[in-house]
Amino acid sequence: MKKSFLLSFLVFTTLGLDAQSFEVDTVSMTGDISDRINMVFLGDGYRESEMEKFSTDVKWMINALFSKPPYSNYRSYFNCFSIKVPSEVSGAAEDPSSLINNYFGSTFNYAGIWRLVVPTRTSRINTVLANNFPSYDQVFMIVNDSRYGGSGGWIATSTTHTDGPEICIHELGHSFGGLSDEYWAGPQYARENINMTAITDTGRVKWKRWLNYKQTGIYPHTESPSWHRPHQNCEMRYLNRQFCPVCTEATVGRILDLVSPLTSFTPAEEGFEFTVDTIFSLDLLKPEPNTLMTNWILNGDTVNHNSDTYRLIRTSLNPGINHLSCFILDTTAMMRDSSHTLVHLSKVNWTIDNISSGIGHQPVEERMTFSAWPNPASDLIHLDINANSHLDTEWTVRLLDNSGRVLGKPAKIRANFGLISHTISLKKLNIPDGQYFISVRAKDFNYRIPIILVR
Repeated sequence: MKKSFLLSFLVFTTLGLDAQSFEVDTVSMTGDISDRINMVFLGDGYRESEMEKFSTDVKWMINALFSKPPYSNYRSYFNCFSIKVPSEVSGAAEDPSSLINNYFGSTFNYAGIWRLVVPTRTSRINTVLANNFPSYDQVFMIVNDSRYGGSGGWIATSTTHTDGPEICIHELGHSFGGLSDEYWAGPQYARENINMTAITDTGRVKWKRWLNYKQTGIYPHTESPSWHRPHQNCEMRYLNRQFCPVCTEATVGRILDLVSPLTSFTPAEEGFEFTVDTIFSLDLLKPEPNTLMTNWILNGDTVNHNSDTYRLIRTSLNPGINHLSCFILDTTAMMRDSSHTLVHLSKVNWTIDNISSGIGHQPVEERMTFSAWPNPASDLIHLDINANSHLDTEWTVRLLDNSGRVLGKPAKIRANFGLISHTISLKKLNIPDGQYFISVRAKDFNYRIPIILVR
């Protein structure tokens, strides 16, 4: 069951945005949009006569993406869609100062860096998404230009250069995984991040749990030796490589943040009838290979392990109230973060009243969730933390821009059990419209929620 971030998209219709509709193509669908990560591909610089090429290019990118771990392991967690938006002209502009009549304003030489290709008409992007596929989780822009280029930002972007699929994967490392470049991109991009640090102490470096595994270390950037990366041969440094263990973990963590492997369970209704024996079952979203662990517990005792189902015989019940639970956790070796077993643990509880009628009460699913609303926002945004597990800790809440810069003053809140709410005021922040992130951090745990600001 999915954690919802992009809520209340009807706000767009009250902000004066054009309600134009375009053709939406379902490229690949593994499940309901409420239970999957929905990746939406847009195209810029494709004329009406080039829409077939756009469809081919989308499949080109998707096939490459889901051929590389960890995306290949979690292919079934994703749906992929494309929105066919024609441009008047093909290709991208040479410079932001001289945009051409492509639809989303994609241009080379953004910020004076030739290969940095950015779609600059963000209001059009927001409008197209809001009116055609508001339930997106990640957006990717394919720019119909054979020259080399791309960018990270909240919209991952790649041209149709021959390395386009690898650029796609690398840029999604930024946009989806929150990763930094592991080549030296310049001092303006240097900051503490998942895979970048100025800390050299092996006992304190953030990826210490991966040190000495598959050549993971603390490697200085030659151009600026005070900053370090975890690997010398990662996809975030060179194309046509694999993600290093640190970047792999971040990507898997993001996938598991967005989607629970538990999509449904039975019985799920209030007052289900319990007879001589009853089958309890889970509908699980399994990675490849399957690394899900299930543990069934009846009245405190383990009764089944690593099974999607459990047959409960009535004679094994105690008189009166009984409790059956199933815990679900992905035990993938790609995750070593200590918060994983808390944040990504799913649990279903059934209460069974062993009386003559054999009535079961409403089952409850437990999983920590985060949501932000309204989204898009203008003046205020509300953060809800539903701590459906007994995790007593202090959380630091920060508003970040796309570079990771903290905007405003961080807030400290305490969350242990139940729903905790926090409001962030955007009124006094002199920031432009666009995408930002709410960062929720506790100890080794760091969670990001994308939000869109529209005034």
